[in-house]
Amino acid sequence: MSDAGGWRLAAGSWRLAAGGGQEGSVALNWALLAVIALAALLKALLFLQPSVNEAETARSAPVGAAEYVRRERPPGKLFNSYNFGAYLTWALYPDYPVYVDGRTDLYDDAFLREYLTVSFARPGYQAVLDRYGVNLVIVEANSLLGDALSRDGWLAVYSDPTAAVYQRVGP
Repeated sequence: MSDAGGWRLAAGSWRLAAGGGQEGSVALNWALLAVIALAALLKALLFLQPSVNEAETARSAPVGAAEYVRRERPPGKLFNSYNFGAYLTWALYPDYPVYVDGRTDLYDDAFLREYLTVSFARPGYQAVLDRYGVNLVIVEANSLLGDALSRDGWLAVYSDPTAAVYQRVGP
């Protein structure tokens, strides 16, 4: 069965009636490939611009907190949220090595239990921070640890909707 345009349906695929079929299939494949490539290029140009990527990174990573630390250079060792470890390693290393990052296979169970004690501000969290000489903390905004640090005399030196930076006050 063919239409007026010279195309016909044969064995489940469109083929050129006059060309024996092979050239029509190749042309159709190239046309589809060109449409897909054009769509991918448009997406890359319109939707994956640096400003879009930077906005998404700032929404989920402690970009502002890292910029604050690089600019102000507060003294002391760093305790950070597990979720922020990879970004902070990228943004602050080697000046501020992270306390923990997403590579849990590198940390033993006792260390991770200590991390959770601090992260959830459980009794004894201050002793863990003291033992590791931590004077600087970067955690999610409105976190349990941030609330406890504020109550216990730490100074909130930076905050944005994503992250907060706390600095130990006193010795």
